Amino acid sequence: MAVGIGAYNAATAAAIAPALTDPASSSAASSGSASSSTSSKTSSGSSTGSAASSSSGDQVSLSPQAQQIVSAANRGALVFDSQGATVGGKRVALIDIIDSTDGTYTDTEREAAVRQLNQRETAGFRWSAPNSQDPTALKQYYATYLSYLNKLSPEEQNSSRYKGEIDHAKQLIKDSDRQIAMNNIQSFTLASYSGDSMGLFGPLMSKISQQISQQLAGLPNTNLTTTARFYQAITNLPRTADQVLASPDPAGDSSDSGDGTSSSGGTSGSPTSGGVSVQA
Repeated sequence: MAVGIGAYNAATAAAIAPALTDPASSSAASSGSASSSTSSKTSSGSSTGSAASSSSGDQVSLSPQAQQIVSAANRGALVFDSQGATVGGKRVALIDIIDSTDGTYTDTEREAAVRQLNQRETAGFRWSAPNSQDPTALKQYYATYLSYLNKLSPEEQNSSRYKGEIDHAKQLIKDSDRQIAMNNIQSFTLASYSGDSMGLFGPLMSKISQQISQQLAGLPNTNLTTTARFYQAITNLPRTADQVLASPDPAGDSSDSGDGTSSSGGTSGSPTSGGVSVQA
């Protein structure tokens, strides 16, 4: 950068100043010197401004990838953990990372958030999905889902993926209770008119057995599968985006439908949904 230098030099001016000077002429000389100095500074400022003006046109434009890197550096480190993720030590919902399209997060980070979410949900409740529509089994599944939701951070619970899902899970449990009760009534009625070997005790024993099943179904399923244990272990570790992407995606390729939804149920937070995919 060019620096304008004025003609005024304090050392030279002191060396040539006369020993005795008439006050009037001194004042005039001082005034003239000040004027000269002002003119010099004006010239210097003009020169500097010209240099600045000429250099202002030399702007460097960053590629989108470089802008993302700069943004990530200013934003703080992204770390994935059992609760989801933190950015610069502050908790952030995974779905907010996935849905971000303003360049705050890189494509790699958003893809890692998708995988982290799929892994966490698989470890939390997807593994316990029943193979039938038996209301008792479904109730236990919904109770497992509710247990998963209650363990999430407030940021996750209030995110677009899980907001309102606690109430939804509770309603699913109530619906299952209603279906179980209806099945009990039907079974009791049929047993009353059947000639089973238990005689009069048959309907009573059937009802007690079903009531016990109904009560147990209210508890979350804790009989973890091997898959659930594996994904619990890896999601509990603090990881970078690259480390998350180096681990398997439980949703597989079927979750990537290209429109932000999964082929097995979309991005809904309900337990009937499958994996999620990132939308560009």
